[in-house]
Amino acid sequence: ADGNNNLAIVYKHIGDYPKSLDAHLKALEIYDALGDRSGRATSLLNIGVAYDLMKEPQKALEYFEQALKIKEEVNDEPGKALALHNIALMYETQKQYEKALTYLFEHLEILEKTDNQMSIANALNSVGKVYISLGDYEKALVYLNQSREKALALGQKQPLIHALHNLAKIHIQ
Repeated sequence: ADGNNNLAIVYKHIGDYPKSLDAHLKALEIYDALGDRSGRATSLLNIGVAYDLMKEPQKALEYFEQALKIKEEVNDEPGKALALHNIALMYETQKQYEKALTYLFEHLEILEKTDNQMSIANALNSVGKVYISLGDYEKALVYLNQSREKALALGQKQPLIHALHNLAKIHIQ
């Protein structure tokens, strides 16, 4: 199964998403045969990412939701947070912003328990982006400024750039 996942990563990096998907599906079959629920959930997340890259957000969403269910059953909080984030992104892609926010806030709640400040900065930025899409610039400013402050405190450029980019979007409206 691990070999198939590694092969899938190679295919993903060279942009061959259908072959990446096939390798992840083979890994899923192996995890199922072994009765490995954690491996199954990881494969489901990977399959969802492959479908997202192939511009099939509804199929991606189905796999992310299956993974979320397993992550909840096995009490895998980091895995649950990842699944929630991926689900939120699919709803955002489909312009279902209220649903995206619901999943982002649950994602953020888990991150705050783990105190992963970098991930929190990124999640706050994601919330701000959705509020921009909703046209609620006041709320967007709150979350984007929190993201910017965390990124500055951490000395992390990438989340800072994302927050500043989204803040700029508001100011040019």
